[in-house]
Amino acid sequence: MNIQNLILFYLDLSWYFNGEPIENFKDILIENYSKMSILKIENGQRSCSGSYKLEAKNEHGRDEATFSIFCLSLPSSPKGKLMRKTFHCFFCTTLIIEGPLVVSKTPGGCKLEWKQPQDDGGKPISGFTIQKMHLGIGNWVTIAWVDPWDNSCIIKGLQYGGKYLYRVLAENEVGKSSPLESEHAFEPTEHLSKIFL
Repeated sequence: MNIQNLILFYLDLSWYFNGEPIENFKDILIENYSKMSILKIENGQRSCSGSYKLEAKNEHGRDEATFSIFCLSLPSSPKGKLMRKTFHCFFCTTLIIEGPLVVSKTPGGCKLEWKQPQDDGGKPISGFTIQKMHLGIGNWVTIAWVDPWDNSCIIKGLQYGGKYLYRVLAENEVGKSSPLESEHAFEPTEHLSKIFL
């Protein structure tokens, strides 16, 4: 906002985010000078997206300028199966929490299942990267890429006697999310492994 026409007089400058005064926002800094006001957003997050307004007023009048900021980010991680957890203490409490990546046996391998991320990061999900780790080797290897509308993947050709961990990462134009991982190692049976080897 050009406030040069009002600089001969004291200005009261106020910033607003989505209609609320910006006072104690952790990552937002405001610097006011005689001819300008600067709003700095450090470590911008998706939560910084919204409508910003600068209001300038003094005894001779007021003016305001409004603009919007849309922050992009990595998507949140894919979601796991909802699980019931009961905690026993003075009173029993049952919580519904998000569980790990679902891994179930199939003929010749396993099936991974997940749910869409809660936040796409501001850009559409372009797909999911599937990775596995053979516990005897110890590094993650990308084994598949799944279309954005699929929430499962069949894994075949696993080595009998091997133990595998799996993880799924959501992708958008910005990059890859943090992974949703399997909770326990998957171990194929000898009979199922020989079918596809």
